[in-house]
Amino acid sequence: MLRILLKLQDQLVSALAICAAATALLMLYLTVGDVVSRTLGFGSWPSTMPVVELSLLYFAIFSAPYLVRRKAHVAIDSFIRLTPPAVRKLALYTVLWFSALACLTCGIISIGMLEDSVASGEMVISSIDLPFWLFALPLPLGYVATAIEFLRLAAAGTDIYSQESGGSI
Repeated sequence: MLRILLKLQDQLVSALAICAAATALLMLYLTVGDVVSRTLGFGSWPSTMPVVELSLLYFAIFSAPYLVRRKAHVAIDSFIRLTPPAVRKLALYTVLWFSALACLTCGIISIGMLEDSVASGEMVISSIDLPFWLFALPLPLGYVATAIEFLRLAAAGTDIYSQESGGSI
C-alpha cells in the first residue's frame, strides 16, 4: 500500500512540475505579447498583469515539491558545515521535520482558506475580476506534497546540505 502511495506521490510531483513549467511559459507568452502589442501601438492587454500575478503563485507552489525532491531548494549551510557529524545529522533531521511540519500546517490552514473563499464567493478586483478561490486552490496540494517530500528526505536520511564550497545558498 505504501509503495502505491509513494508512486502516486511521484506522479503528482511530476505533474505539478509540468504544470509549473507550463505556467512559466504562459507568463513568458503574456509578458512578451503585452510588450509587443504596446510597441506596435495596439495597447496593453488588460488581463496580463492579474494572470501573471496568479501564475507566479501557481509556479511557486507547484514547483516546490520538485525542488525539494531534487534538493534544489534554498539551504543555508555555512554554519552546519563547521559542525561535527553527529550535530550535523541532528540538525538535518530537525530541519527536515520542522520544514515538513511547517508545510503541513500551511496546507491545513490553506484548506480552510479555500473552503472560506468558495463559500464567500469573494472576488479579487483588478483589471479583470478573479474569484479568490483561484488563488487558494493550489495551496493545499502544493504544501502537502512539499511536506511529503521533506518527510521522504528525512526517512531516507538524505543530506540536503552541500558537500563542497558554494553548493547551497
